[in-house]
Amino acid sequence: MLGYSPSPGRERVVSPEAIQMKLSSGAFAKDIFRILGKSCLVRVATQSIGGRELAARVAELAKPHLSQDAKLEVRGEPNEWVLPIPRGEVAPPEIQITNNPASIRGDGSIDVRAMSGGECLGTTSVAVRVRLEAEVLVASAGLLKGDAADTGGFERKRVDITSVAGDAIRDAVVLKGRILARPIAKDAVLTSGDLAQAPIFRKGDQTRIVVRRGALRIEALVRVEADAILGAQVPVTCLEFGKTLVARVCEDGTLSIDTSGKSKE
Repeated sequence: MLGYSPSPGRERVVSPEAIQMKLSSGAFAKDIFRILGKSCLVRVATQSIGGRELAARVAELAKPHLSQDAKLEVRGEPNEWVLPIPRGEVAPPEIQITNNPASIRGDGSIDVRAMSGGECLGTTSVAVRVRLEAEVLVASAGLLKGDAADTGGFERKRVDITSVAGDAIRDAVVLKGRILARPIAKDAVLTSGDLAQAPIFRKGDQTRIVVRRGALRIEALVRVEADAILGAQVPVTCLEFGKTLVARVCEDGTLSIDTSGKSKE
């Protein structure tokens, strides 16, 4: 405010011009200055918040921002927080959190500031650790990529998921129609990234399809040329004519010819 940031409890000589400007504006109480000839000595009166009190207040303020699975603990006791005393009769400083505790997973820090009468008296950081525990699906044995993700391969357990990358699967209903997109070890937590939609048709499958174009109706036996999930387009080869067309996997699990696609000789 005077061209520098005085440390609480310290003295520093400042220019009389700066003092005169602030005094005339009424921004400071006149009794905090002592005139020493052509210069002025400023002493900042202080107050302090103990480390234990600061830790307790930060934990209390962070709690509403955390999920029910999260547990926050302050890592060590913070140092005593020394703050300047603002001028005038004001309420005790209000401690506010300036970052989002919900974004912390594992070790991190919560940034806080002390406010009084609309003025920021100081800022600091408090080291914390946030642990996440939840009931999730855990592999009961090692599984391979492409294995069916059925309930027989998993069990529901309450475990620490702090270091789990991705969204842990909590409900077995998510497994319907899914396969494993990658191998998963025994006791590993199942995540959304471990799952892929199971193909309705596999490469090499043979099935009959009906092609309709206006009044023309053709039924043919085709070979599926690639794995295909629901809604996907897939090349199929007509076994009678040897031509490859593009088909789409329908909601009822059948194939229909995409008549807008081009045939391949």
